[in-house]
Amino acid sequence: MNKVILLSLMSLTCAALAQEDMYPRGGVLASSTEISSITYSCKSPKDDTLNYRTIECEINYQTLKKGEYKNQRTLIENDFKKNGIPADICVISGKKNITSMTVAEVQAELNKNDNTRNSFTKEMIADMTPILHKMCKEKTLQSLYKFTEFVSNIEANTCQIETSKDKKTFTELPQNKGERSLWISEQNPMPPCGRKDIIKFIPAEKNWWHIQYEHVVLNKQAKDDDGKSCRELDGVRNVFNSMGNTWNTPCKHIKLANKGAWNGPFNPK
Repeated sequence: MNKVILLSLMSLTCAALAQEDMYPRGGVLASSTEISSITYSCKSPKDDTLNYRTIECEINYQTLKKGEYKNQRTLIENDFKKNGIPADICVISGKKNITSMTVAEVQAELNKNDNTRNSFTKEMIADMTPILHKMCKEKTLQSLYKFTEFVSNIEANTCQIETSKDKKTFTELPQNKGERSLWISEQNPMPPCGRKDIIKFIPAEKNWWHIQYEHVVLNKQAKDDDGKSCRELDGVRNVFNSMGNTWNTPCKHIKLANKGAWNGPFNPK
């Protein structure tokens, strides 16, 4: 190949690679402040009539939301006084009454009717069966309390994956010569605090990017609709800057919609 052509191709390739590093393209980042992650994908910059550059980015935000413990003792007691133990709870497959079965038989029947057969379900069935069996046998308020307590604790210790997707336009904010630009998405101020929600792509080491969420409050002396000082809303709210965290989650179980439900760069455990 002609040396001039080869040098030209190398020059074009290097220029393209350098250009790619000047704006965020795509990646996955974990938050440094909460159990959440962001997957982002951005299009190439374009100039508008005012001669600044913008990019459009798709942002997929995921976080783990812990379940809540619900104390329903009063409601359970009132219902028990009227109806006793709900009859349908003690019947399997529409015909087999738990009171005439052993614990092992109940567990085997519940497992047989479970189509998922995953380890979580099997573990829950194994723990729940003796409590359910005792409640159906005794038919007492105390045994009903223990059964509902077991179910409530499972819900309280199970996290759900919450996902939100959004498209944002980011505007280039040039820095000093030789430094990569910031890219900023800024919303209009919202009353009563004059709060602006801002997202920033901030250049990081090794041509990586960090994502920072912050609020800029224009009316710091005002109060929000709940009577709280607007000043408290001002400042950085979240920073996504990690490529591979492993978090200890605030709950024992994670409810997955499917095997690929979690897109983050870390493994909740």
